[in-house]
Amino acid sequence: MPTATEKAIEIISARGGTIRTRDALTAGIHPRTLYGLRDEGVLERLSRGLYRLADLPRVGDPDLALVAGRIPKGVVCLISALSIHDLTTQIPHKVHLALPRSSRYPVYYDIPMAVYRYSQASYAAGITERDIG
Repeated sequence: MPTATEKAIEIISARGGTIRTRDALTAGIHPRTLYGLRDEGVLERLSRGLYRLADLPRVGDPDLALVAGRIPKGVVCLISALSIHDLTTQIPHKVHLALPRSSRYPVYYDIPMAVYRYSQASYAAGITERDIG
């Protein structure tokens, strides 16, 4: 029978190695187990409420990884999207993010980002998924 720690690592690994505190609690990971893994160095804290398995390879663009982890409905747009698809030589100074008009405005002070609100039709048009690590 797996221990709580082994079960937690299995749950986090099944989610790609990154998990939000809210999702961990919903998945049945006790806060004591989650914070114990962090204190032991098994998990690294990316930002408030976002953790990643420490033995995973480094992320190429940490700001995009943070945004993807913290704002799951967000879609990278404008200069940030052009940069991801190698269609520009410009380096974005912040993450440009599209959200549906009806969603709450995200407030994260540790991630430089610009948020744009679109109608549902414009927001959903042409979304492609890409692994950013």
